[in-house]
Amino acid sequence: MHDMHIIFGALRNNTRITMRRSLLTLILACALSSSSGGDVRLVNNDKPCSGIVEVFYDGRWRTVCYDTWDMKDAAVVCRELVCGKALSTDWYYGENRDHIWADNIACSGSESSIIECKHSEEPDPCHSDDAGVECSGGDVRLVNSSIACSGRVEVYYDGRWGTVCDDSWDINDAAVVCRQVGCGKALSAKSGAYFGQGSDKIWLDNVGCSGSESSLKQCNHNGLGPNNCKHNEDAGVMCSGGLRLVSGSDSCCGRVEILHDGQWGTVCGDDWDIRDADVVCKQLNCGRAISAPHRAAFGQGSGAIWLDDVGCSGNENTLTQCSHRGLGQHNCNHGKDSGVVCTGDLEMPILSIISPHSVVSPGENIQFKCTTPNPRWRENAEFHLFRRSSTISSQTSVSSVNFSLTVDVSHQDQYSCDYSYRNDTIKSSRSNTIEITVVNLQKPNISLSGLFDFGPHGSVITRGHSFTITCSSESQYSGGFFSLFSGSNITRNEPVVNHSAVFIFPEADYSHEGNYSCVYKVNGSTRNFHSDASELLLITTRVKRRQKQNKEIREECFFKKGEGNTYEGTSRDTKTGDDDEDVY
Repeated sequence: MHDMHIIFGALRNNTRITMRRSLLTLILACALSSSSGGDVRLVNNDKPCSGIVEVFYDGRWRTVCYDTWDMKDAAVVCRELVCGKALSTDWYYGENRDHIWADNIACSGSESSIIECKHSEEPDPCHSDDAGVECSGGDVRLVNSSIACSGRVEVYYDGRWGTVCDDSWDINDAAVVCRQVGCGKALSAKSGAYFGQGSDKIWLDNVGCSGSESSLKQCNHNGLGPNNCKHNEDAGVMCSGGLRLVSGSDSCCGRVEILHDGQWGTVCGDDWDIRDADVVCKQLNCGRAISAPHRAAFGQGSGAIWLDDVGCSGNENTLTQCSHRGLGQHNCNHGKDSGVVCTGDLEMPILSIISPHSVVSPGENIQFKCTTPNPRWRENAEFHLFRRSSTISSQTSVSSVNFSLTVDVSHQDQYSCDYSYRNDTIKSSRSNTIEITVVNLQKPNISLSGLFDFGPHGSVITRGHSFTITCSSESQYSGGFFSLFSGSNITRNEPVVNHSAVFIFPEADYSHEGNYSCVYKVNGSTRNFHSDASELLLITTRVKRRQKQNKEIREECFFKKGEGNTYEGTSRDTKTGDDDEDVY
């Protein structure tokens, strides 16, 4: 029974110790995570990326015991300080043994901060010296970015950090910086204080690297200090951070591989999903993830499988910050290698017209083609055709689609297209615009003016008199002309002025009789368009002939009185030949 009391007492003590340790861990995590930076530093060395490791805890800087300190622990510190790779672990004589943060540090090497590593939360008195590191970064660092291995470039010289001017700054310069700080390959070279403006010295200007140098100071430059810059020209870089995509169509698509212990290895596809892919795309500055292929969709890798059972929330900045089994721990084979398809820079699509003309008549068919210059592997995009701001059609395809329209007058407008992925959550910019003109010429009007009468079959004009036919239409298009038809023959053409044309006939004749009509014609985009014919205008002519009536009666009376006087009768007839009157 006494033994049982001892056991329960021990359990209570262990419980209190465990709770106290958990509380200490929580307090430590909160204290460090709430800091804006400077939770870890290297001191007692004239090199900025070498020295004694100190952690800020409980209001003061504390050292780390050298017991079990190794290269994996050093690698975490160097990465956290953006100081490149760990070159060596150093020890320093411990001058103040009363202020030790932790002992028995055991990092896997993938942690983003030393506080994430396993360690003794209540260290025994340290029996060895203080832990230290030497990192490769030395005199170059990346600052002011929430994304690992990206930031404003700063150089250490004469005991202080200073920036680099962006004059002549390019991808070759960025490649040297990324390699120097152990952050893989350069993704982009940023200028114009992309990561914010520095506030101290500007150490380098007109940097010109070939890309093969081992440090930035080995590149051509104006010398340390001389410059003609301001901090709004501070240079920056974005590096891959020991992550790459291979065997894809470009650097933002392919099999996922990470660099660890100097060796590239793959990631197992167990539990691999779009959130994991989003973190990869973000880390590589490749936009957003379109898909997360697995089962060696980009072919099988070889060598190590570094990660398995990866579980990202999507908010992490690097893949190794996500939960996983541990570097090198897996139950996988290369047949399950993970891949990623990222958007990269979604290029503006190109809208072209397949039909021969962009000026058409109602009822005609018109075809557009929307093309993306940079298809994303085998992933289908959803293409949209817009009239102004309204979507009128959509189709899916990898690289391009054709849209077909049978037009009416409502289709006259400006057209553009775009494409999207992941249910329209990732969209490209709009394409160029194409303007479609629908020519719908209304039936024109026809009218007659001059001296005329209305006969039983239409307008009647006296021979020799002038008349005018006017063709007119509603205001639709500028320019064009009217054709005046007589029957099926064009009599003449006149240009449109103020939406009408005038056809003048100075002297009516028999040849002018007939059924007249107008047709409106315009030219557009090398095409001729015409309206339907107007209503018919029937024109007949009337002629002059002798009017006998009362004169014939008088002549008849005259001849009855003197039938022998034929000359007089003839003469009268001749004389009165000019006294004609019109008869209809």
